[in-house]
Amino acid sequence: MTEFTQFILSQYSTLSVAFFETKGVEYQVKLQRISAGNLYDSSVIFPKYYQFSARGCWEVTFDLAENITKNTRFQPPAQQSVSPVLVLRKIEKVIDDHYQQYRGGMYVFSAERKALAEVYTRIINRRLGKGTTLESGLDPDRRGYVIRTQTCYQKEN
Repeated sequence: MTEFTQFILSQYSTLSVAFFETKGVEYQVKLQRISAGNLYDSSVIFPKYYQFSARGCWEVTFDLAENITKNTRFQPPAQQSVSPVLVLRKIEKVIDDHYQQYRGGMYVFSAERKALAEVYTRIINRRLGKGTTLESGLDPDRRGYVIRTQTCYQKEN
């Protein structure tokens, strides 16, 4: 099970951070809670009156830990030190583990590439289960996606 460190950033925002390693390269995954009261922390642009889940909406981002330390966001690793398939499987596991622990209603992401969007679609089919849906085509550049889990419409405890 993935271990998350939680940071309370404000009354509207919580940050869950996890790390994983593959082929000797460390990655950091951030899941930040966003809502209608905290849209400025999201890379996805939501339409006016967008319906957020009472169970929480989490924006997923990941990068090389080294890029975060050096402030060189989203710079690719050396080709020989990366296995995109292994990285994406780890991301799948992190999102699934977060869902299992926190029962988030929604997971949001902005896909840099079409291949990344396809990975998130696989997460729905393999990991999060029946009743989970994918909304696509949100801005910026129509690459914003929202995964609504089967707990999306349940009230928060």
